Amino acid sequence: MKLYSQDAAFSLHKALKGLVNNKCLTQDVLNEVLPALERADNEMDCSWTDNDTREAKLVSETLLDWVNHDGDVAETVKLIGYGHRTLQQSLYPLVIGLIAMWAEDYERGSFDGRNEYTCKQCAKIVNTCKDFVDFERPGAPMI
Repeated sequence: MKLYSQDAAFSLHKALKGLVNNKCLTQDVLNEVLPALERADNEMDCSWTDNDTREAKLVSETLLDWVNHDGDVAETVKLIGYGHRTLQQSLYPLVIGLIAMWAEDYERGSFDGRNEYTCKQCAKIVNTCKDFVDFERPGAPMI
């Protein structure tokens, strides 16, 4: 199963900007993460290929940090549900891409006790919905 990470990264970036706009995350939090990512980039001697990759890294690290510090998932889901419909549509490939990735990890045995439940549940979702949902190219049409 091939995942289209550029679509997912773009969706995650737009989603986090939406969270900032809906006051779930502050711009200050996003601004604080950038210097840390730059330091990590220099320490690991990684080169950023383009701005999209840099933003994807920033957005994913911000989201993971938020979850790690007990972010209010239920409230965030509710607020995203109240968000702009086009932004919700833009978030769809990210959500489907994550489900597909975790399902693939489960099928390959690439998980451990910390994420086994997530991977197993995502594999069930993919197996149940594979005839109805395009998990290989999750891009949603924009109107």
